[in-house]
Amino acid sequence: AYMREMANRAKFDQLKFNEFMRYHCNRRTSSNAQAFDMSLWDACAGELSDWRYADAIGYGIDLGGHDDLSAFAAVARFCIGEKDEKPIYRYEGKTWQFMSQETRRNMAEMPWAQWVHDGQVNLSRYASTNLLYTILSEINSTGCIAVGYDPANARQTSEALQQEGIVAASVKQNYSLFNEPICDLMQCIRENRFRHEGKTLLRWAVGNAVLVTGPQGLVMYDKKNSREKIDPVVALTMAFRIASTAPKVASGNLFIS
Repeated sequence: AYMREMANRAKFDQLKFNEFMRYHCNRRTSSNAQAFDMSLWDACAGELSDWRYADAIGYGIDLGGHDDLSAFAAVARFCIGEKDEKPIYRYEGKTWQFMSQETRRNMAEMPWAQWVHDGQVNLSRYASTNLLYTILSEINSTGCIAVGYDPANARQTSEALQQEGIVAASVKQNYSLFNEPICDLMQCIRENRFRHEGKTLLRWAVGNAVLVTGPQGLVMYDKKNSREKIDPVVALTMAFRIASTAPKVASGNLFIS
């Protein structure tokens, strides 16, 4: 019964599958695993809701090199019920991608040419400035709790956001800060409590992402061993962390009689 339970848990989770094969089947496995089951990801595609009714919206930024892909993401949280007096949430996410015209990539090749044509990649001379203006426009239209950023590569952008009165939250890309949002995001996807627009570039980045397990059993995206760019899914995970850790919205009568 125990082995059956462990096997069922491993069906849709590559990390648990690796653990099952290693610890229960005595087979050698890699420390890396594909982060997301793409069939489950595809099942979460659909039209997004009106974010004016979200109880929290978080943003995340992941800046690539000056001549490669950068991304920012937004995740909205909606309360759909309670269990044991705790709220149950579903989430919706979307991403924006930016590339400098000075990139070494051949943007005339597919699928990049199609992504530029579709507007999934915003190609401009000053990509980081364009990214900042887009963030400010989105925040003015939808609001947000905070913008998560990696202090290693987005400090200048965070300072510009703070000058506009926006909370910028440092989210270092390490095991301790990414393990929980990665695991929670994966669980929401498995339970169909996450929705995205079905954009092909984000799907490509999600499919590229692999996880590495640290010495304490914590997981983190492994950019070095991922097949290609994963900046959009990293930004999405930052935004998910901001939205998921936002305080519960107060409800009921706010006046004391």
